Amino acid sequence: MALEKDSSLFEGEKSEDVILQKTLKVVDKPYKGKHVPCIILQGGYLKVYGFSSGDKVLVKVLENVILIEKVLYAKFGKY
Repeated sequence: MALEKDSSLFEGEKSEDVILQKTLKVVDKPYKGKHVPCIILQGGYLKVYGFSSGDKVLVKVLENVILIEKVLYAKFGKY
C-alpha cells in the first residue's frame, strides 16, 4: 500500500473512512541495556474504538507504515 502524495490516506481509502487520526512522536526507551525506538498508544480513544486491556493485536510493518489490527477469534481462530 502506498501513501498518496501529500496525503495521510492509503491507496483506496477515502477521507470519510478515517475516524481518528493522531500524530505521535517516536521516543527512545531502554530495552535490554540499549535505547530503542518506541511509539506509545494510550488513551480513552482506544476503548471508544473497540480496543480493551487484554485484547490481542496483529502488527504489520511495511516501509514507513505500521498497521495495527485487533485480532478477532472469528477471523484468526484462537490465539
